[in-house]
Amino acid sequence: MIGDCVRNLNIDTILELAKDQRLRFPINTDGHFLRKPVHELLHKHEVLTVPFMTGVNNHEGGFILAEFFAPPNWT
Repeated sequence: MIGDCVRNLNIDTILELAKDQRLRFPINTDGHFLRKPVHELLHKHEVLTVPFMTGVNNHEGGFILAEFFAPPNWT
């Protein structure tokens, strides 16, 4: 159902939706695990002080993201 709906959207609608910041990978700051918003942790290079795990699979292309967003010493 959702796939059919998305397939029927025209490109202008998709591009307009892509501009909406609220629709992008929402992550909640819970005050315990993530004490600050993720963008702030990354910007201030504090992300390595927060214990977390993340991952992707080969079929989503997400393995490329680390090259763009990871701090230099991230392994």
